[in-house]
Amino acid sequence: MKKILCVGHTCVDITTRHVDQLPPPGLLKGIESVTMNPGGCASNAAIDLAKLGADPRLVIKIGADGFGGFLESILDKNKVDRRYVVVDPALETSATCVLIGESGERTFLHNPGANDKLHADDVPDAALEECDILFVAGTFLMEEFDGAECKKLLMRAKEKGLFTVLDTAWDFRGYWIDKLGQCLPHLDLFMPSFDEAVELCGGERDLDKLCDTFHAMGARHVIIKWGHHGAYISEAGKARFLSPSFPAETVVDTTGAGDSFCAGFLYALAEGADFHHAARVGNAVGHHCVGGVGATYGIPTYGEILAFLENADNN
Repeated sequence: MKKILCVGHTCVDITTRHVDQLPPPGLLKGIESVTMNPGGCASNAAIDLAKLGADPRLVIKIGADGFGGFLESILDKNKVDRRYVVVDPALETSATCVLIGESGERTFLHNPGANDKLHADDVPDAALEECDILFVAGTFLMEEFDGAECKKLLMRAKEKGLFTVLDTAWDFRGYWIDKLGQCLPHLDLFMPSFDEAVELCGGERDLDKLCDTFHAMGARHVIIKWGHHGAYISEAGKARFLSPSFPAETVVDTTGAGDSFCAGFLYALAEGADFHHAARVGNAVGHHCVGGVGATYGIPTYGEILAFLENADNN
């Protein structure tokens, strides 16, 4: 199996249920639960990959604080190789308050923390040389890395023969294509969500036109994650298709659903699968993610995912 290196955003998620609106200033409102979970696009993907059965590498930047220690313990528990995790005592580990409503949809309050100080040079050549796939996860949540630094890392990875992949997050700072555009020519696969793709393309909502735009800017393959619809696949030189999601009887928490799709897709790709099968695996992993609280707790093994797919085919 090919080795995957995850680089990018990490944080601790303080998850609250259920919050559909905040109380007036100065007042208190009771909620069902508050939990602390690992979060962040890169660390979520690495944990998901390890749970599926891969041996991922991870480069993130954290502080030498309680949140950082919590993340390190979770990575160790899930057998994620953290030799390349950067700990900076001068920085705070990033944290996010995740407000989950009755429907399972989420609202976020985010402190970027150490993520804003991640740089391309934090990724050593040894980490790239051990791996075959580079997955940059959480673009737009890393102030100093996004844009030129990310481009620098992607170019290093391409020079070493890696398959390069990038996933975006919501750009609360509003840079959008101004920062991402320089990275697209160095991507083998670009995997934004539908809403992020729309913002990147100035409000365009047609899936084919979105893909056309990203291809024209240099991305070789494009996958647009389309929430409960599934994922729209534009593989270079082949017919585009929608890979539908698997309906969930109960949606508990959609936190990490996009990250879990990416992890499932990349796991299958690393196993030698084509885009059709890899997309089905990604959707199946996403299906399991939304059935539990937190971004990574519902993820099964790859064998269990294959059994799920076989059962879905027979019913």
